Amino acid sequence: KLYQYDMDASPLIPPFEIPILNRDNFETDAFKRDFLLKSCQKFLREFDSLISNADLKQFHINQPKVLIEDIASGDQFISTEKQLHPIKKYLPSVACVEMEGAAVAQVCFEYEIPFSIIRTISDKANDNSHIEFQKFAKIIASNYALEIIKNYFELSKI
Repeated sequence: KLYQYDMDASPLIPPFEIPILNRDNFETDAFKRDFLLKSCQKFLREFDSLISNADLKQFHINQPKVLIEDIASGDQFISTEKQLHPIKKYLPSVACVEMEGAAVAQVCFEYEIPFSIIRTISDKANDNSHIEFQKFAKIIASNYALEIIKNYFELSKI
């Protein structure tokens, strides 16, 4: 599920609920989610040959894993415990916070387009997060995305 943590029209409607749509979250499509899961699992099986040890060490990556969890999206770059605490307090099921997933999910919902989402979680979005995001995106996340999307299209041909 994807939530927009910054949506709050209370007391008129409950926090996180999208006006007019009467819903506080958007679910991913199970069929697409299953294909993405298989694509990610294939990537993880080939992981050691795709990402260099030096790059892994640089970003303190041991062995990545796949999670199927809830996501919270909003209009802020969350990088401190002070920012993260209220989100986790009211949406305890979320595994990560980001800035665009739930907005894309809402558009897909409104246009009846099945969707799913993949996120590379780079850090814990708290005061201990000392990662160079641009560098991480260029070296790690871009390689993850490329390989997972290639796997997705290969698997969808079967």
